Amino acid sequence: MNLRGGGATCNQAPSSVLAESNGIMHHPEPKAKDPIKKQVASSVASLLQNDVQGAWEFFGLCPQNDKAAQGDSSGFSPQNDIRKDVILSQRRRIHLKRNWIFHSVQNDRKKSKHAAFTMAEVLITIGIIGVVAAMTLPALINNAQNKELEEGLKRSYSVLSQALDMYYAQNEERLTNENVGAYKLKPTLMKYLNVVQDCGSGHADADTACIPNTVNGVWHDNGQKINKYRTYNNKADINMDLFDDGQFVLNDGSLILIENSAYASRLFISVDLNGFHKNPNRLGQDLFMFQIDEKGKLLPMGAEGTQYYSKTNEYCSPTSTSNMNGAGCTYRALTDKTFFRRKGR
Repeated sequence: MNLRGGGATCNQAPSSVLAESNGIMHHPEPKAKDPIKKQVASSVASLLQNDVQGAWEFFGLCPQNDKAAQGDSSGFSPQNDIRKDVILSQRRRIHLKRNWIFHSVQNDRKKSKHAAFTMAEVLITIGIIGVVAAMTLPALINNAQNKELEEGLKRSYSVLSQALDMYYAQNEERLTNENVGAYKLKPTLMKYLNVVQDCGSGHADADTACIPNTVNGVWHDNGQKINKYRTYNNKADINMDLFDDGQFVLNDGSLILIENSAYASRLFISVDLNGFHKNPNRLGQDLFMFQIDEKGKLLPMGAEGTQYYSKTNEYCSPTSTSNMNGAGCTYRALTDKTFFRRKGR
């Protein structure tokens, strides 16, 4: 660093003589007539260790080649005094720097000691996180499942309605109980839906159907227990007579069950939203019913005009013992935004 400029320059400067004192290299300092400027220049020179000459020139002072500049035998030497000041200044700076480093290290050690966690604190924290997770995760999982079922019901209602609309567009008439024969609803619907598995009917082929209509205690030939659906409140098995006239699985995993017998003038379409392999497999929980009315319109079961409509919610009740309890929940599930979040559902 060079601070030359601002003052008069020196034409003649003594040659630099490097002298080592206590491990520090110095230039011999020139002499100035003004003692105040000399001290100021010396201070600047101590900061500009490698450019003492430039410090003197910055203040417009010229070195003098007198006896004092070369060393005086009388013991008084401004040059020596300046050199001592520089040496002391350097020593002081080194001492302060060492102290600063020492105290910085000590402070860092103290901070690190206070910032560290003990094993007990870590274990307690992990325990608290575990308790909170155990309390909140079931609720989060349940909410996610309920949301999936809610969206699945809306999607299935839309898909089935579109299938009936496509039938109308192709045949120029609505599909009703009058123009569809017994057990013909299943093959008719399959033309307009993305079917990935045909499960038969459910009554005549109980050994191979996805949901066979059999009595309690009956087993498949392969040794596997039959799939069963329960009522809304899980108090009884549902009446499978309304789900055994055709069964098939769609590409989204939902199971379609048909009621289209020769013994009753009714057309029911039921949907297991998440498939028969996933619980809860309960009517009004993940299994929902629809009815095709006399005009060919698809109605959610439980709506006014459907077979399982009830002003007292008999077919969607937490206390009913009916083997069709849950049949009337479809309408409520589509119109009540809190249905899938209700406790005790």
